[in-house]
Amino acid sequence: MKQLLHIKNFFKKTYILSDIYKILTIIYKTIKIVKRIIDIFFMYLSLNLYPTITYKFSTRKLLPQPEQRHKLNKENFLPVKIISKEKSTMKYFDEVNVVAYGSSFNIDDIKKFKDPTFLISFWAALRKKKDGSLVINYTHHDARFNSNIDTLEPYNNENLFYVVGRQDTCRDLIDNDCNILNIEGEKELISGDYIPSNNYHKPYSVTFQQQEIAEFKKYKKKIILSITENFRKPYQTQSEARNYFTPNGSFIPSVLALIPFCKKINIFGWDFYLDQNANDLNTFQIYKSLFNPKLDWGPTRSWFHFESTLMNYYYAYFLSKKKNIKIHSHLSGIKKHEKLIKNIEKVLFI
Repeated sequence: MKQLLHIKNFFKKTYILSDIYKILTIIYKTIKIVKRIIDIFFMYLSLNLYPTITYKFSTRKLLPQPEQRHKLNKENFLPVKIISKEKSTMKYFDEVNVVAYGSSFNIDDIKKFKDPTFLISFWAALRKKKDGSLVINYTHHDARFNSNIDTLEPYNNENLFYVVGRQDTCRDLIDNDCNILNIEGEKELISGDYIPSNNYHKPYSVTFQQQEIAEFKKYKKKIILSITENFRKPYQTQSEARNYFTPNGSFIPSVLALIPFCKKINIFGWDFYLDQNANDLNTFQIYKSLFNPKLDWGPTRSWFHFESTLMNYYYAYFLSKKKNIKIHSHLSGIKKHEKLIKNIEKVLFI
């Protein structure tokens, strides 16, 4: 890998070769986009005609193959399993609010909440403008970071819990004395062992990460909850586990991990990029929403938005059927599109 990186840098820095490199890069990306469009076309086609083979056209092979799927059991299926040795330190709640970034939620409404509120993947403390209104802040590592917002007065109270999946990017939360719930994902092997879900966890090799993690370990106002995602059957080998991940994003496993500890959950802002309620969309519009070029192959994306949308639509439907969970977001109306949900079930289960 280091040799390939050296060759790449040589091409980029050499005057004549740099132009060739740019042209080759454009050609390569164009081919990649065309291939992705073809894959999405066939995923659309198979989703409607023969859902069980949709996995064949997933560009990064992220949808479960038939032998990797669970049998559909809506009553007893547990998409997330708590494996933490520290689960006794997790608090239990009568009623909580869970908040995502979506446009359907006015972040200023957090000030009205009396119940404990979990902010999913908010990596920096909220900020308060001079007029008292709240605004979302982002870390320096995020492309959305705004230094003008970062310098505003932090907003915090004891009812707020920031839910994060990493221990090395919590500097702002620690500096502002926030409650942190770190949900650590693990992958289950068929042997019964577990390995970290991604390389942001153990083993750490970057000095900066090690320093940040050391600070996190010393921080008092934190809870660490280890989970294993059960969206597919356990992996045969460590190699298979490292090469595959479920394209569900951070919100789904986070809210599922909270369920055993909460009698009632209110979900806000979980839109998954919908700009209006799914109940207001017709069949053509909801299918159209599966495809978003900007989110799929834009500069900071990872070529699996279509697959992620299938996961988020299905689990929004799954959670909406639970009596103790109320969804207040654009995904609350996804149950209207039952035919689509039934087809997604055939993609994910047997």
